[in-house]
Amino acid sequence: MVHSKLVVLMDRLAEFATEHREVATLGFTHFQPAQLVTVGKRACLWLQDFMLDYQRLVREMDDFPLRGVKGTTGTQASFLELFEGDHDKVVKLNELVLG
Repeated sequence: MVHSKLVVLMDRLAEFATEHREVATLGFTHFQPAQLVTVGKRACLWLQDFMLDYQRLVREMDDFPLRGVKGTTGTQASFLELFEGDHDKVVKLNELVLG
């Protein structure tokens, strides 16, 4: 879910940057006024940060081994109890978690 929302955010920010590419604003460095930049340039810098976040998220999702609902000792037994011994429901839950 975060993945798709981040993609939408980057798309909208890219549109914003294009739309405001010629709007001048005062730049800042070290919390002090600096030379003029455009709002579009500023938005591109924000977009770059989000792109790096997106790349990190994708890398983490690819490298992170999901184990489903299996975990510490007794976890599956707890789910079996929760689902009144219905093993098929535990399997279905595991599939839903793993996507």
